[in-house]
Amino acid sequence: MAALAVVTDTQTPVSADGVARASLDAVLTSDDWRLLAMLRERAVMARVSPRVEPFHFCALIEANPAAAVEGFADAVMHVLPQAMGRPVLFRRPGPQGPSFDEIWVLGVLDACVRGDETSLRFALNARCSLALRRPLAFVFKGLAARLDQA
Repeated sequence: MAALAVVTDTQTPVSADGVARASLDAVLTSDDWRLLAMLRERAVMARVSPRVEPFHFCALIEANPAAAVEGFADAVMHVLPQAMGRPVLFRRPGPQGPSFDEIWVLGVLDACVRGDETSLRFALNARCSLALRRPLAFVFKGLAARLDQA
């Protein structure tokens, strides 16, 4: 079963020729950083909580439509690694720059907030298994709908 990977690397990535790669830090807004901090905290919590099958997690959330942001963020953290078929890289909470997986999650949430079904479908089709795309879209949309509560 896939799991979240929480790392502590803080070095600037460099290419084979020793040149530092461009950072995505400048692209993120202060709201993005707050959301990323919350997601990183939920990723750490997901690592220490019991594993739940994705469809059961979605059923639990669906049974409680008033679920808070944290409930949907937890669902994303539990379903995402299984949908991707590999560990998802969420860094420990702190100021270090975002990983590619974190940027991807922020992009998916942005597509949900904007109601951009085409971008959402493209992002999920590119990285997630067919069987878990719908449950993952459900939890991402639920999280995006509740972001103003955070």
